[in-house]
Amino acid sequence: MSLNPEHLQALADRIDTGSENPEGSRALVIFNLTETPQSGTAVFRASMSWPLNLPLPPVAVAALEGGLVAAVIRELSEAPDRKGRADRVLLSFALHLAATDIPANGWRTYIASYAEAASPLLENAAENADLIVIETTRHGGELPPRGNF
Repeated sequence: MSLNPEHLQALADRIDTGSENPEGSRALVIFNLTETPQSGTAVFRASMSWPLNLPLPPVAVAALEGGLVAAVIRELSEAPDRKGRADRVLLSFALHLAATDIPANGWRTYIASYAEAASPLLENAAENADLIVIETTRHGGELPPRGNF
C-alpha cells in the first residue's frame, strides 16, 4: 500500500485516540503498510522549542487499550531556538518504543505522556523500518484505535 505522510496524518486525525488528558498526553499512531503483522522498535522523531537548561522529563508510553510498553528517548540534541529566543532551545530527540502486534495494512494507537513510570526496559534493538509513527492529539474519531485499511 502506498500512502504518503500527509495521507497518514489525515488518517491518524480520524482515529479515536481517547479523550482522557488531552492536554497532558499525545497519541502516537503506528502504521504498518505491509501484508504481514509487525512488531519491533518504532521510532518517533520530533523537535520542539524547550526552556533553556530545563531537562526533558521522563516519558511513559502505553498502548491505548492499557499496559506500559518499553520506551526510551535517544539522540537527544539541542540547537538554537528557531525564533532566536535566548531563553529557549530547539530540542530534538528520537522516542524508541516497543510496538507489538501492529496489524497488516493497519494501525495501533499508543499514548505518550511526561510521567515517571516503571516502564519495561527496551533493548537496543534496530528500528523496524516498516513501522511509521504519526503523532496526533487525543480526540474521539470515527475509526477505532486499532484497525486495518
